[in-house]
Amino acid sequence: MAYFMWWLHINPAKQYRVTFNGVWTSNLPIFNFDTDLNPDLLASAIANEPWTLGYFRTLKKAHQSHYEQMGQMEATLAVDTETYKLTNMAAFRDHSFGRERDWDLMHRYVFHMLYLEDGTTAAVGVICQPATCSVLQTGYVYSPSGEVCPVEWCDFQLYQHGECGRPPRDYAFRFKAGGRVFCVEVVVEHESVHYVGWRWEARMVER
Repeated sequence: MAYFMWWLHINPAKQYRVTFNGVWTSNLPIFNFDTDLNPDLLASAIANEPWTLGYFRTLKKAHQSHYEQMGQMEATLAVDTETYKLTNMAAFRDHSFGRERDWDLMHRYVFHMLYLEDGTTAAVGVICQPATCSVLQTGYVYSPSGEVCPVEWCDFQLYQHGECGRPPRDYAFRFKAGGRVFCVEVVVEHESVHYVGWRWEARMVER
């Protein structure tokens, strides 16, 4: 799928006729970021900020409820005259809701979605939203048996990875969840860039 997205971006002016039909399924529990995040990471992120009445008002106003769930996708994708059958494809879904989504508050964030051969899946991220939390580590791991554990720590330093707008294509980091330390090595093969927001103000780089 990453390769498919890449070659569509070779000529962004070209138009394609696309149809997609799929079924997403999962027998795994939802990970609720309001209740399931590691409390130490959340407390540390808030403790690192200067505490004022205005800060806590902003924290309340900017709050977004968010949940995610790992699963599988069975789908058929047609692009012009080409048809692709996607079978047992690892996938996840997520949803956010709240008072408003203000992308101007967000400086940067990075999330890694991991799907391992033994059935382990994970999402690990670091968020920099200076108005609320300059550094917030988030994420979780699903074991092959379906047990979900929040990330306990992550040594990925956001400011060292693409602060100038050009994320590195070869890097590594570690994180801990469920009593295990995972070492992640990343080598980028393809990427796709798009923009979101009412004014297209947020640049997304997907790899």
